[in-house]
Amino acid sequence: MREDREIKLDAVLKMRQEGRERSERYQINRKRFRSLTLDDLRSAIKPHWSYEASDLKYNLSNEKFFPQGYTLLRAPLKSVLSDMHDNNYFDQDVLFPVQRHDQKIIEILAEWESMLALTPPVVQCLEGRIAFNDGMHRFTVACLLQSNDIPMYVKREDEAWFLTLPGMQVIDSGEGPNQASATHDTSLPASDEHEQENA
Repeated sequence: MREDREIKLDAVLKMRQEGRERSERYQINRKRFRSLTLDDLRSAIKPHWSYEASDLKYNLSNEKFFPQGYTLLRAPLKSVLSDMHDNNYFDQDVLFPVQRHDQKIIEILAEWESMLALTPPVVQCLEGRIAFNDGMHRFTVACLLQSNDIPMYVKREDEAWFLTLPGMQVIDSGEGPNQASATHDTSLPASDEHEQENA
């Protein structure tokens, strides 16, 4: 029993230490990024994306979200911005707006600065517009860093609608959660100029 209590105490102490370290990193990065202009950030940081479907927050075991499988698209930013649902509006010239969570934006900037690849946003067609289910902060930061295009996951049943939008390109697809087969192309062509610079 004593050993169990000691193990639990060690785990709690480790979690607290990790929390303090994470908080310290955030404060340092927050001060640093907030001191830079958008032009400074755009010249120093480029978006990096992971195309591993296993990294999805809404993964293939989530039958409610991907009942018929998923499609990974490369979407021109202009097409996404012109067809975004009103609920997802943001000011393209303000990096730290009041309505967005400051900490998430700081973390995304720090991760991309460290060349860490993040999972593309998950979107769907809602009322004939593009609505974000996950990854709005990633999309916001990518826009502010002036990416030309962005990868995004959509439901298979929404694919046809998305492909009616200008410039949409299918770059990967996968079967539903109960299907055995899936295709994943992780060596994708880098059509975004930012990705080309880091290829």
